Amino acid sequence: MAAAYNKYNTAELYYTDGDNVIANLSMQSYLYEDTYNPEYNYYDVEPIITFVSDESSFSIESYFDDISFNDLINSAEDLTEAYKDYLQYLVE
Repeated sequence: MAAAYNKYNTAELYYTDGDNVIANLSMQSYLYEDTYNPEYNYYDVEPIITFVSDESSFSIESYFDDISFNDLINSAEDLTEAYKDYLQYLVE
């Protein structure tokens, strides 16, 4: 499944004022291991970010964690809540 995503989708990250790719987004397979019941182990896919400068790769979930990006995450959540509150008046 990850190979199909990567074959047909391209995602790149740029700085806002430049045209150089700083990172690529793609998918990779991983084994989900159920710690309580090993019978429920299965393979799944997850998004990864690969930085062009040094080819280092991280899963999106591990890279954008609550510790390193706490302020950004809080701001995004606050913005999401503000838009949800605003949109309810537009839909009614």
